[in-house]
Amino acid sequence: LLIAALLITALARGLRVPFSTLPTHFTSARPATPELREECLWIVRLRWVASVVVVAAVTCAMLADLLPQTPRISLLIATLALPAGNVGFLIWSQRSANPRNVLAIQIVADLILLSVLLHYAGGIQNPLLFVSAFHVIIAGILLSRREAYAVAILAFLLLLSLGLREMSGLLPRYSIAGVPPLGDRPVYVIGVALALGFALMGAAYFTTTIIAMLRRRERELVQAGRMAALGELSGMREKEGGALK
Repeated sequence: LLIAALLITALARGLRVPFSTLPTHFTSARPATPELREECLWIVRLRWVASVVVVAAVTCAMLADLLPQTPRISLLIATLALPAGNVGFLIWSQRSANPRNVLAIQIVADLILLSVLLHYAGGIQNPLLFVSAFHVIIAGILLSRREAYAVAILAFLLLLSLGLREMSGLLPRYSIAGVPPLGDRPVYVIGVALALGFALMGAAYFTTTIIAMLRRRERELVQAGRMAALGELSGMREKEGGALK
């Protein structure tokens, strides 16, 4: 999780996401700025990459018959909802007067869609269950610390609800070919839930801590630059005063 947080942080720096404007405190207020709008577009670009990966993975799974019990039409609709929704988020991000709401809704929509995709692709037995940690990492980079933990809790509750409903029979279970069905065993569901909760909270903690360190370092560099400029200006004035004498 720490490596993933560092990688996404490095990617954010490469895409010029300004860390000096990213909140890591426990306040949630943040004005709508051009930087915030750019961050929304950054999420849209990431979602295009995710769309290609998801469509390719689902297509390969269908061709290899890895999900024999899953209704393919339902899985296909859920898969195509990601790129289709991204078009809407792209337009909304460019036109919205409050891109902060767009940013939060994108993350929540992704978590809901992930739960739907996992339901049709093996439920909590699918190892891609832990992809939800990346949404927490992104929230830790772009939103406040409190909101990052809120995203972690939401992801945990969505996936825990999925596991419990499949275990109780409220939702049908679609198994993966070659994987023994374990979703009806309470011990297994509880174990996966505990591991997932630890991973999500760890992702929120590591990411917000790293961002706080980066912001503090940037503030120190800015302050050092200002002090150096003042020192240079003071030296120039002393030289000019000496020359006049």
